[in-house]
Amino acid sequence: MRRKTFGKTTRCIIGVILFVGLLSGGAIVSAEQGARSEEAAVLKAARHYLDAEVKKDYPRIYACLSPSSAYCTSHTYDEYLEEARSSAASVSTYEIIAVTYIRENDNREKFPSVDKFAEVEVEVVVHYSDTNTSSEYNIGFIFMKEGGKWYKS
Repeated sequence: MRRKTFGKTTRCIIGVILFVGLLSGGAIVSAEQGARSEEAAVLKAARHYLDAEVKKDYPRIYACLSPSSAYCTSHTYDEYLEEARSSAASVSTYEIIAVTYIRENDNREKFPSVDKFAEVEVEVVVHYSDTNTSSEYNIGFIFMKEGGKWYKS
């Protein structure tokens, strides 16, 4: 029985195919790791923001807000502080359910300093001090990535 051997050209082609396969597999792993690390950064920003809400840490809450958000561009910190302190509603507890999406900013004209958007689904219990009642809500909080950092919109 005769053994089949491959010529130099065939071995070279097989080597290239294997090399390309390894590279593309590595690219997929790298992309998955990048997506997980981006999701982890969004979750960290969400926890930072929501923990500040629970503690009523107003300077930290305001610092979590996107500098280019409609709210921050129309309200100074002092205006925010006055609104926050006079509000009967406050977050008492929360549970993050999931990051529902992370996407690139496809509207640079409207949001020139935003790189990406993300939504975080959260179960939030809001306490109302004026009626001494609480309600649970499922909310999709939007976060925006600006200058490499995630902020609440």
